[in-house]
Amino acid sequence: MKTKAIFRKAQKALDEERIKEKELKDIIGFCFDSDQESENFVRKCLKKNKTRWMLNRLQWFVELADFQKYDSVKTFFLIAIAETNIKLFENRFKDNSNEVADVKKFFARFSKQDKDELRRYFFKTDKFLNKKSFKFDKVVDILLNVRHRVVHGKNHYDFRFHDGSDTLMNIIFGEIGTKNKKRRIRYELEITYKNFREMMIKNAIENLKTA
Repeated sequence: MKTKAIFRKAQKALDEERIKEKELKDIIGFCFDSDQESENFVRKCLKKNKTRWMLNRLQWFVELADFQKYDSVKTFFLIAIAETNIKLFENRFKDNSNEVADVKKFFARFSKQDKDELRRYFFKTDKFLNKKSFKFDKVVDILLNVRHRVVHGKNHYDFRFHDGSDTLMNIIFGEIGTKNKKRRIRYELEITYKNFREMMIKNAIENLKTA
């Protein structure tokens, strides 16, 4: 009993440090109106193993993404958030099911506003300079194929986020389609890493709130 009491006391002290942790607040803080609200959210997450693990993996993958040089590898780690978030959300973390289906589930849970927001950053331009946005499912397919190219060691240097300037035309040569039906695609991309990063974090947190 004494050992258990010592363990509980140590765990409580570690949790209090985590609730105040600056690195975590730097990642999720923009989703909350105040430090207190952010801390209350973390405190609630730490009460259950499921939400504790969801929060941990969210932080780990964002930190790994931020550390990378290439935008495609940043995308790989942000997509990993989607897969683990859904598996934990649905209590299937030990399940080795298709990661593509889990990633699609994550994006399917986006609000209509977020779906429309993401869609507008991926488009083609016709000869009259009119922007033609893709359907949301196709945008998810594009992002998944960025992830696949990293995993399988293909040329992933063509993918890059927009730098946020008004003058850059960011043309990407990528892929869409399933494993046996790949095809090359050329499109313009206007989303910045910061925008995409925040969108992934925000939606992972929305799942955490209801887990």
